[in-house]
Amino acid sequence: MKSGEELYKYVEKRLKQELQSRQMRLTGERKQMLEFMVQSKANVFSIAALMDMAKAQNITYNTVKDFICLMEELGMVMPVNNVGKTFLGSNYQLMIDSRSKENIVEICDICGKQIQTKSVHVRRALKTIYFPKFKPTHYTMYIHGICQGCAKDIKQKQNKTK
Repeated sequence: MKSGEELYKYVEKRLKQELQSRQMRLTGERKQMLEFMVQSKANVFSIAALMDMAKAQNITYNTVKDFICLMEELGMVMPVNNVGKTFLGSNYQLMIDSRSKENIVEICDICGKQIQTKSVHVRRALKTIYFPKFKPTHYTMYIHGICQGCAKDIKQKQNKTK
């Protein structure tokens, strides 16, 4: 696992290469937003939180939206659980190496908490699935349920009502 600074340098280098191939450059605003994404827990971030950081740095809404659209087009971010949400209510995950990474994200349906997990059992099970006429190269799986904290709260509420 790379440290925060190593991870940032790795993702920044990858983004620079992608931008140069499109004759674009890595601006100060893009660097600040990229740093925010890398520092997010499990590399999952909300657009609302990114906008809060952007406003504090005088980065406009359009600059944020354009950068997210670009990052999505490059395959460097993926939307997470955004069905029926506006752009500002959306969540995204920074894909560190989308060409080889196996991403499994647990999402609590009550509090919305998102945790990137490394379940060996799920990975093994997925490798046994046969895909006719298709060879998977990478994946992102979202597993919905109830996190430990919310399950504990529910149990406490149930015990109080007895």
